[in-house]
Amino acid sequence: MLIIARRLWMTILHIARGDIMPKFVWKRILGTVMAASALVAIQASPASAATTTQCNTTQGAQGAYGKLTLSWNVSRTKINNLTLRGEDKAADGMHPAVRLVTEQGDYDYHYWSWHHVNGGSGTAQEWKTSASDSEGIRSARIQVANFDGDSLVYHCLSQSVFNPAY
Repeated sequence: MLIIARRLWMTILHIARGDIMPKFVWKRILGTVMAASALVAIQASPASAATTTQCNTTQGAQGAYGKLTLSWNVSRTKINNLTLRGEDKAADGMHPAVRLVTEQGDYDYHYWSWHHVNGGSGTAQEWKTSASDSEGIRSARIQVANFDGDSLVYHCLSQSVFNPAY
């Protein structure tokens, strides 16, 4: 990158002085500019590696764990590849549930539907899904909760994972 920048700077100096440059110099300039623009395009593209965020409600005997894994695509409104995982960590008579929470383009929150783990202590479930919101998706995180029947008892929110398209 340093060599490309140096060549570009030297070319600009030649042009500023009004030097007449032979054809091979113009080809070098064009090649340098194309290489520099390719490097910028590669460095500016959003990461596609999977990102994970998690939390758990372990308080006393209660224990629910959840993890969100997602890969951002180049979109302000969609997540094509995400996995929600919920685990029941305690024999406490309660069951865990997980859901996706996204921050929209206007900074409001979208609370998606709950996914319940009903197998008892030591069980886990995963849901592979996607999300699309016409209001935009600035960030995503997981909400994990312990339910006693239909009543939410404890919950936590993971740290947000920010969309690089914003």
